[in-house]
Amino acid sequence: MIRSLFALLLLAASIVHAEVTPLPGSTPQQALRGDHFPNAIAVRVTYPSGLPASGVEIRYSVPPGGFGAVDVDDRTGCYPDLGTNCRITTDADGVAEIRNLYARFPGNFTLTVLAFAPGNAYLGSASIVLTTIDRPPARVLALSSGDGQKAVLGTRFAQPLVVRLVDDYGQAVASETVAFLPTSADDNHFGFLSSDPSVAYVQTDASGYAVSPPIAAGYGLGQRKVTAYAYDARTRSNVWAYAMLTTTNSAGGSDLDLQDMWWSGSAENGWGMSIVKHGNQLFNVLFVYDDQGHPTWYVQPGGEWTSRIGSDFAGPVYSPRSAPWFAYDASRFAVGKPVGFSALRFKGPDALLFETGFTFNFTTPYDVRLVSKRMVRQDFTGDAPSPLQGVGDMWWGGVEQNGWGVAIQEQFGGLFAVWFTYEDDGTPTWFVMPGGEWRDASTYAGTMYRTSSSPWVATPYDASKLKVGAVGPYVLRFQDSTHATLEYSVFGRTGTLSLTRQPF
Repeated sequence: MIRSLFALLLLAASIVHAEVTPLPGSTPQQALRGDHFPNAIAVRVTYPSGLPASGVEIRYSVPPGGFGAVDVDDRTGCYPDLGTNCRITTDADGVAEIRNLYARFPGNFTLTVLAFAPGNAYLGSASIVLTTIDRPPARVLALSSGDGQKAVLGTRFAQPLVVRLVDDYGQAVASETVAFLPTSADDNHFGFLSSDPSVAYVQTDASGYAVSPPIAAGYGLGQRKVTAYAYDARTRSNVWAYAMLTTTNSAGGSDLDLQDMWWSGSAENGWGMSIVKHGNQLFNVLFVYDDQGHPTWYVQPGGEWTSRIGSDFAGPVYSPRSAPWFAYDASRFAVGKPVGFSALRFKGPDALLFETGFTFNFTTPYDVRLVSKRMVRQDFTGDAPSPLQGVGDMWWGGVEQNGWGVAIQEQFGGLFAVWFTYEDDGTPTWFVMPGGEWRDASTYAGTMYRTSSSPWVATPYDASKLKVGAVGPYVLRFQDSTHATLEYSVFGRTGTLSLTRQPF
């Protein structure tokens, strides 16, 4: 026992000092900013006897917050203090390898490596010299031509975009890939006229130039940004260039007249949609048929352009309930919850794709029907100009008559109006005034009709089932630009409705 204790004391006395030696390649080293150092940083700890010191703790620190030339990217075994302090342990050969340092900011840094025996006895240290070198200046990608172009929606821009890639000395960089990215590539056909409209990859030529494919202007109005970029492997970063392109209406302006009566053509004759536009907001009413073929309507009193005016307009759709048209009581008006969500995807100023998902059966909430219809403007022009113009709008009876309305659409020489109101049981119905004549400068008169037809959601809609019956005469009298009356005789009931333009 005494002999063993004496041996342990001799061993303890022999390890108060040890050699801490950097392995070849560990120091000095240099690396480009952002890279790891090219060689492993490792030290070997040996006792004076030359035996490897295994299980020895190696400690080192780097400055706080990455302010020095090096930093730690894997903080396993590290803890924050006045900097980042890390600890690792030598292996059976007395070697410890530091794997988590990388070049952070340009400059020199001396990493001091400290060795401690179990029990925290200091054994010795070594210095590792590390240098971070800044990367060379990035290449430059510059727009040469094509910026600031304008094109009419639905056409293409006259010029492609041309960019040039040069190095930090201004010399052309050939055979490098440049990516062109329209910011809104799927925004209603805005994008490249190529196999992939959302991105184009082009190689720079011998002079450093890259030319994009032709660019479609799409259907939404306003500015769009196209981005070009190339990867610079030396700086490990992308270099960028940008172009702004503008889509306009046919007159070069930034607004579209979408207000009109829209339908799906003679093949689906009998139903339609009134679009009224105030500023950038739309008020849309669908005049269609329920599962029994009875007239009903759905209203989309607002929504939003999901990207740009003239592209996609989307919002909730309602099927209100209220008092019958011949004894209207606004207190019975109930909008109810939305019965669907509809999108109008305009394909130019004269065509759109109407898409919606509707819950048509109120007793079966999960009876959702998907509808997709292509629509165009309905032609109801007259032979002679109208004596009064500018009456096309959404008209109503004011707050005290809230819940019903008259959609009046206007084209050269003619009006097309639909009165959307309610049946005896409070369900929606509508009467159509598809034509008439101007009796004088402020009076338009004609015949009002009631229709029935194929269920609107049927695939396909059967226009042969359309039945049109006259229900009586009507007269529209316009007192001024904001006030009018609708005189009607419907199924033997006569009346006069005061109308004003509906604000929205």
